[in-house]
Amino acid sequence: MIVDIYIPIWVGNVTIVTKRTEFTENVVRNSLQKYAKIQPDSEKYIEEGTKVVMEELREFYSNPEWTGGVTITNDGLSFILLSDFDKDIANGFNSLTHEILHAVIDLLSAKGIKMTAATEEVYTYLMGYIVEEFCKQYFTSSKGVLPSNALKETI
Repeated sequence: MIVDIYIPIWVGNVTIVTKRTEFTENVVRNSLQKYAKIQPDSEKYIEEGTKVVMEELREFYSNPEWTGGVTITNDGLSFILLSDFDKDIANGFNSLTHEILHAVIDLLSAKGIKMTAATEEVYTYLMGYIVEEFCKQYFTSSKGVLPSNALKETI
């Protein structure tokens, strides 16, 4: 499943792909197109951004032995690729939240907000927002129905 989360207050976006087989160049291009409206040369931005993200992620999504997650950030956009979120929800959430924190750190650092004791609430609220938006989209879709016993079986 592909979950797109726009972050209006920080003018950013997080695209989460929950299965390596669903990750394609079109996923990257579509996310960049949504964000490109604020870029001066949007076509060039989309082409160059797609190339950069695909090159960075290629080693992960093309490796059948790879498990877990990876985050690539490009100019306020984060692409999170999870190997197989659906196979093990508890482990999937471990990887998901780990990767979301990378995205949050990259986004807020790019906006000049360094992680300190004084700013940790900004980081945790943004992380919570992204997790909540992911859950809303994922668990209300037909692909993301969580069986009532799924967590009991994985704990």
